[in-house]
Amino acid sequence: MAKIPLAARRNFRDVWEAKKSEIEAAISQLLGVAWVVEVDPQVLHSCGEGWSKDRPGEVVAGYIEYLIENLRIFLNSYGDDGKEELNVLCEHHQITIVPDDTGRVIYSGCDIKGGVFRILFAAHHLGTNAYDATRYLHEAFLHISPRTGQKMNLIARNSIRTDYLPGIEVVRAAIADILNIPDIRLTPNFEENYAVLDGSRDAPSGWEKNLGAFTLAYFVGLRGTLEYERFAGDAMMQEGFLDVVSGREVSLRIVKKMVKGTYNEAVVEGGVLYLQTTAGDWSCNINDAASNIMELL
Repeated sequence: MAKIPLAARRNFRDVWEAKKSEIEAAISQLLGVAWVVEVDPQVLHSCGEGWSKDRPGEVVAGYIEYLIENLRIFLNSYGDDGKEELNVLCEHHQITIVPDDTGRVIYSGCDIKGGVFRILFAAHHLGTNAYDATRYLHEAFLHISPRTGQKMNLIARNSIRTDYLPGIEVVRAAIADILNIPDIRLTPNFEENYAVLDGSRDAPSGWEKNLGAFTLAYFVGLRGTLEYERFAGDAMMQEGFLDVVSGREVSLRIVKKMVKGTYNEAVVEGGVLYLQTTAGDWSCNINDAASNIMELL
């Protein structure tokens, strides 16, 4: 710290270093393992302008105290899965504050790199929007592979857990009742569809956080189509469906090219009814995915 003016060094010592151990303990308690905060005051001083150059201790304290607040919100939303993901991917259990080198940050942000959780600031904006640096903490998982054993990132997994699993059985039971097929199966193909969307440049922005909700919506759309076509209570219609969909299964998949549909369509292969769309049309006109069902029976 020899190159930093005395007043700035004192601010770093009195405002940040004096509470560093206490703050590290709070973070460690939240995450269940020991974490540390390692910040180079020389970097902050060299990048700072105005108050952020003169008061690096306040800069660090602000970022980290907001991190704790946002970490609580993150854990409340993502639970033990989020905690484990963070602990595993940040294998060094270390937090730092560094200039943005990703090109994605306007004022402030965060990511995970080299096993370290990084709070990022854009050029000329050290200390600006400190709360927002970790407000969307979950987005740090968008640009890094999930932990070993997981094929989908944390955001997609959480969407499935919160937006799909609680409601799918109600939808399945309703479809089963409409078609008089008690054991009908709804297959979401999460991992396969995730892989296609993740590898496509055409996938809509933010698809991960809606993977569960939109998958459920495709099946809800099927239910609506079956109601509209009046399958319920009509033995002839129900038998006609089962004659074609003999596998008693409805599956959602993403294909490279559709057979006839514009945004989506239904096709039958091997006794399975497929609701299908492309990566670029994912989530478009969801309710119409099975609108051509009568043409298939």
